Amino acid sequence: MENKVLKAPNVTDEIISVIRSNLDKDELIEKLNDYHENDIAQSLEYLTKQERLSLYDILGDEWVSDILAYVEEPEQYIDELKIKCTSSKQKARELSGGNQQKVCLAKAFALQPRFLFVSEPTRGIDVGAKALVLDALKKFNRENGVTVVMISSELEELRTTCDRIAIVSGGRIVGILPATESSETFGALMVSQVK
Repeated sequence: MENKVLKAPNVTDEIISVIRSNLDKDELIEKLNDYHENDIAQSLEYLTKQERLSLYDILGDEWVSDILAYVEEPEQYIDELKIKCTSSKQKARELSGGNQQKVCLAKAFALQPRFLFVSEPTRGIDVGAKALVLDALKKFNRENGVTVVMISSELEELRTTCDRIAIVSGGRIVGILPATESSETFGALMVSQVK
């Protein structure tokens, strides 16, 4: 009889295999319930940033405390965006609307995209937070060479943040103007398509 050395399965490898198996949310939760939460948290370190963010999207607050707990430098985003929270592990749903908006930005920044599309990034947040969010978008663009496409109903925010502004009316672009163009020119272009 041959002597065989049995190797115990590596829990981290098992968890990573489960996470990468493309299960739906319910199946994934059922499988992960077999593991201790510390083992799951340790396994997250071996996932790519994209895999961690995808896992967050699938599981949400039910399992993953907050995306900021799993990016390389959560404190950087908390400090830079002035996110008011008790720690990087606090659930985003427990934060104010403005801080939730900032968490969304941190999540987008953590992905290090080449293009970033943001829609009404300052809606529902106070004036101080608006300036901070807009400054963070400009800084991210400048420092990372990322093209940021911003959709907003706030013309003055667009003018202080963007290089060029496209005016859309009836689902079509009716003009593209430099942000430095006069308010009158913007206004004339906006009403020229109204019937």
